[in-house]
Amino acid sequence: MFKNIPFYKKKTKRKKMGVALGSGSSRGWAHIGVLDALDKNGIKVDYITGTSIGSFVGAIYAAGELKSLKNFASKMKWKDVLNNLDFTFPRYGFLTLDKVSNMFNMHTNIKQFSELNIPLKVVATNLLTGEQVIIDSGNIVDAVSASSSVPGIVVPYVRNKEILVDGGLVNPVPVDIVKDMGADIVIAIDLSKDTINHKFKKQKKQSKENIDQKLYSEIYFKNIENPIVQKLTKHLTKAEKIVFEKVGSWKKTKIELPNIFETFSTSIDIMETQIAKANFQISKPDVIIRPKLANLNFFDFNLGKKAIDEGYKRTMEKMEEIKSLIDQ
Repeated sequence: MFKNIPFYKKKTKRKKMGVALGSGSSRGWAHIGVLDALDKNGIKVDYITGTSIGSFVGAIYAAGELKSLKNFASKMKWKDVLNNLDFTFPRYGFLTLDKVSNMFNMHTNIKQFSELNIPLKVVATNLLTGEQVIIDSGNIVDAVSASSSVPGIVVPYVRNKEILVDGGLVNPVPVDIVKDMGADIVIAIDLSKDTINHKFKKQKKQSKENIDQKLYSEIYFKNIENPIVQKLTKHLTKAEKIVFEKVGSWKKTKIELPNIFETFSTSIDIMETQIAKANFQISKPDVIIRPKLANLNFFDFNLGKKAIDEGYKRTMEKMEEIKSLIDQ
């Protein structure tokens, strides 16, 4: 009786994929490798959230220009890093992010959130209230600048009556936000996991005679090849002369001290790692990708290819797991 009546299968709704891109300074180029691996395996990303460097990479990806950013980051040299940083008198920070717009415009003509191909939310922190600020409208570069303003190093971003700094202070890997956007499956890229165990680079030992005759910067920073650190230390010279007697007392310790920027960036890494762990307990992602890049320091943006390759590799290790979640 029913032989000629066709049987129709009920259509299943496709699961929405969300990606939370964490903070991590130069290690953030690993996000490029992660997103590239997802693209090459046909994994469609429906929602993106990003903090700090994650907001920058996420915005470029949402604009459809990941290939351009990958090419740029892979070939980045020290002179490119320096050319894209603005040094300022260290009253509010050592750097400004005025050139972020130049870097962003190199890859896309998109200016507003409403123009993006994929919905994006950027996380910043209100320095006056300590509260999380979610930005998903208006100018993209302004949002990225606010989210990336590392306190103490980068001058805070002022928006209306808000003073905005790095979103990593409150939400290093914004899993909860991408879930609220509607993601059924969430992939979190955590760049802070193994940085705590990273040992500071050892500097050559100096003789006691030289310590009494030279400024601390001349002694400690002499053998640091990082040109950004070298340039930043010039801003400290005047203040250093004033406090030289106190700083000179450091020579009495047998423990070799890290430079000021290593100390500050690693302290932030430690804080963000602990916050991310707590947040993952509250809002657990389906997949966590942790690129192993502890040896990359804050300003090592010239090691982009290494970070990209590591991000790609760790994502491919999780690919079967990701695909199984989609097929369930």
